[in-house]
Amino acid sequence: MNKITIIIPVYNNFTTIQEVFDSLEKQNHKELIEEIIIIDDNSNDNTRNLIEKYQNESSFKTKLIIHTKSNGLAANYNEGIELSKTDYFILMHADIVLIGYNSFSKMLEPLLKNEDVIASYPIILHPYSVWKDYNFWQKCLFSRFVGKRLKMITGKFDCFNKKLLLNRIGLFNETTYRTAGEDSDIKIRINKIGKLKVFSSGIEIIHLHNKDFNFSLKKLIKKEAQLAEAQGAVLRKYGILNTKGFILSFFREILVIGSFIPYLQLFTIIFVIIYSFVYTKLVFLKEISDKKIVLLPLINILLLFVSLFYSFKGFIYGKQTI
Repeated sequence: MNKITIIIPVYNNFTTIQEVFDSLEKQNHKELIEEIIIIDDNSNDNTRNLIEKYQNESSFKTKLIIHTKSNGLAANYNEGIELSKTDYFILMHADIVLIGYNSFSKMLEPLLKNEDVIASYPIILHPYSVWKDYNFWQKCLFSRFVGKRLKMITGKFDCFNKKLLLNRIGLFNETTYRTAGEDSDIKIRINKIGKLKVFSSGIEIIHLHNKDFNFSLKKLIKKEAQLAEAQGAVLRKYGILNTKGFILSFFREILVIGSFIPYLQLFTIIFVIIYSFVYTKLVFLKEISDKKIVLLPLINILLLFVSLFYSFKGFIYGKQTI
């Protein structure tokens, strides 16, 4: 029988990890799972206690790896992959809930049907019912995802053919990417090998994100900086792969630069003003009574410059380090 190892990197996921475990326990075809490898990347909250409790109660065989210093997401992926003893593995984030009950078999199915399929991926949902329980700054960070259905490899719940990955692509690039960008990098590397394929499994998952009620403006800025630095590092490594993708990825940076170019200034400044409201449109619609809403357009404009600075930093140094 074809077996799967589930690899779950964890870092301060106390607010979501129990829901992840609960959704795993509800799945059918548990016999497909050889082992769950949980890698605690030096969490400093109560995450580890929940993991150890789950180890005692779980219907799966589990292994806990504890780090005394944080190595980053890409490095944790690689450690889990190297420890896995099965032909297939699933990378799962510690803030993902599986909606259906046949997720394991459906994720594995595309890989078994075609020997050229290297990975399968789910449909990632960001429901309003989850978003409405975030605090104000979390709502600002994730408002643009609400209601969207994303279909792509992200590492959130992706199933890989281990042999194809190691022999044709290689491990995740932990030297260049620490906590972001590794998913874009692996997709580009797979695309460069023309014969390899990735397929949507059709299953749906919910991305909870971190339910940190103390999520602050500082954390929002750090998260935006992290993502921007990663896309800068990807650009440095691979250049502009296609014009549309470049514009979508660097739209905010283009707005900032355009506002300083003669003849484009008026046009781009108008767009910046529109952007300062549209970027967090749902927050303006649902949180109008919150006093922080007055600052939000200015914060959104500030984030344009944060994105430009860290994209530039990632491009210059060729690394994502935050």
